Amino acid sequence: LVLVPNALLSALNVSFNVKAVVPDEKLDAFMQQVTIVNGLAFPLGIAIFAWVGWALRRVLRARVKGEPTEPEARSKARERGLRLGGTMAGVILPLWIIGGLVFPAWQHMQDGTADHQAWFNFSVSNAMFGLLAATLSFFLIHAVVARVFLPRLIVPGDVDEENAARMLRLRRRLAWYFAGCTVVPFASVVLLAVGPNSMVDMGGAFMTLGLMGALAFGLAMAASAQIRGDLEALGRALAAPRDRFRAPI
Repeated sequence: LVLVPNALLSALNVSFNVKAVVPDEKLDAFMQQVTIVNGLAFPLGIAIFAWVGWALRRVLRARVKGEPTEPEARSKARERGLRLGGTMAGVILPLWIIGGLVFPAWQHMQDGTADHQAWFNFSVSNAMFGLLAATLSFFLIHAVVARVFLPRLIVPGDVDEENAARMLRLRRRLAWYFAGCTVVPFASVVLLAVGPNSMVDMGGAFMTLGLMGALAFGLAMAASAQIRGDLEALGRALAAPRDRFRAPI
């Protein structure tokens, strides 16, 4: 779920930069840079994801196998699950932004040909594609965590007010991530209107980016509604008995 949107958007971003920024004579060098940067960024992201999710996976496997689990272990696994999407979004977006700065810096160090438009195009396109990748990853992760993983980590009788409160905070944060998907199509239109001439000339590429943002908007809307409902139900299940029938905030 994390690799698919990042790999797809990475391929689209490379295509965008090849058309908008990279001259034909620099194409081979640029593709070598892409291979090296992605060869470092993707394994790093995967390693962080595996490290963050390992405790969650271990307890989930025990529950699936019917093995006994301690309430404290289930609570920690639930906490990891509730943090997983935000943690990965917080890793993915900086990696994309750093990549957008590496490419023009590398080009400038090689031959000093990276002008201000190249810096602008690389950094803005990577930031926008990265914002889509981070928000999509967040919603896809939490859609599965809330619907599939967390119910397996709740045993009848569990009371975990701390994680019930985390679920409430996560429901409130959904709007911020949803805004991330909304920004991209609007930003594409703005950049077409006020950006440098090279960006205005790439109207087709920006229309593609806007379309991707619109599709991500629809996916995020559907996932957000599902996640909200699931978290509300799970929060009631984990709340203290006196709070289980209060109206949701």
